[in-house]
Amino acid sequence: METDSLILNCDLGEGEEPEDTELLMRCIGAANIACGGHAGDADSIHRCLELCRRFGVRPGAHPGLAGNFGRSAADDLSPAVFRKLLEEQLGSFDIHLAEAGLELHHVKLHGSLYHAVETNDRLAETCLDVLRERAKQPAVFCLAGGSFAGRARAAGLDTWEEAFADRAYADDGTLLPRSHPEALITDPYLLLARVELLIKKGEIITQSGAFLPCSARTLCVHSDTPGILELFRILDSNRTAGRGGED
Repeated sequence: METDSLILNCDLGEGEEPEDTELLMRCIGAANIACGGHAGDADSIHRCLELCRRFGVRPGAHPGLAGNFGRSAADDLSPAVFRKLLEEQLGSFDIHLAEAGLELHHVKLHGSLYHAVETNDRLAETCLDVLRERAKQPAVFCLAGGSFAGRARAAGLDTWEEAFADRAYADDGTLLPRSHPEALITDPYLLLARVELLIKKGEIITQSGAFLPCSARTLCVHSDTPGILELFRILDSNRTAGRGGED
């Protein structure tokens, strides 16, 4: 799905019901598919890729840490361990892609890894090295306005800056931690208002009510956020969204 020029993406293969996976795949333009680290297995990866093919959704790898749904602290992760994690999960994902007759479109880190590359220079460079070493370099989805987006762009990677419809922001442009009581936004009409603000004004609203400029190319929603399917129904009924096309 593209909302004007903003492509919707969703983290999938993370234990949601198969019927929900299909419903969500019908509504998005890019899928971030769990690679077996924080979630996912061969069956869920295969199912997601088949749905990507059926609905013309861009397939992406979503590597993460094992344990605590990939949200354990990653700052003390060594570059060598991080490289091994990425190579193993992306390598396994490549096999499933080949079996499905698809090519990897993008990589989006999950959970604490997503945030660690914003603040840890060594982990950021390790991730970029792994992606640059691939025969066909994928796009990278990363936090809009973050330091990693600048690094990825400077490294020559196709960089898709990402905003979040269903997560609350702090005034510095980072996401509120999941432990914060207001970290998750579930009201579908509030979600819709945030989408429209980003489309029409290129802004996000923070938890304190401040407005920040945001040059996102893609907008993430999470498969386990209550109200997400209702948000898509509202978007469709308002005809503010259409199917995604070519890059």
